[in-house]
Amino acid sequence: KNAGLGEKTRYNRVGATTLDAFIAEMKTGDAEKIAFIKCDIEGAEITMLKGARNLLSAANPPMWLIEHNRKVLISHGTSSAELLSYFKFFDVYYVASVWPPTVMTASHATKWSGVPEELPDECNLVILPRHGVYAKRTAKLRRSGLVA
Repeated sequence: KNAGLGEKTRYNRVGATTLDAFIAEMKTGDAEKIAFIKCDIEGAEITMLKGARNLLSAANPPMWLIEHNRKVLISHGTSSAELLSYFKFFDVYYVASVWPPTVMTASHATKWSGVPEELPDECNLVILPRHGVYAKRTAKLRRSGLVA
């Protein structure tokens, strides 16, 4: 379901699992070993996040890169505020999207103010945990100038 694709929309039924179930099925079942998750799932981010509650609350939660597209979220019956509510214990940065997507709009990611309406309608969210082993990487990103 993606309003942006219009007539090109196709439907394929595929098997799926949640991130929490996937981690539980790993030989170690250890969420601590997941360092980074990238999601670009055309508005279905909320469904994915509902199945990642254990991962989000782990002692060492991962870093995330998630596409934010307000129009597509709305077409899925959700909102930017709901998407961001899953990351209240994380620092959220954004880089606005342009077309073609290979063009960077900024040399660094900007820290989100906390107000969903202030995010660009289309952007990539760089989401960094405030605690755990991966939180230390935020300081490195700041020193490098990639996050401001």
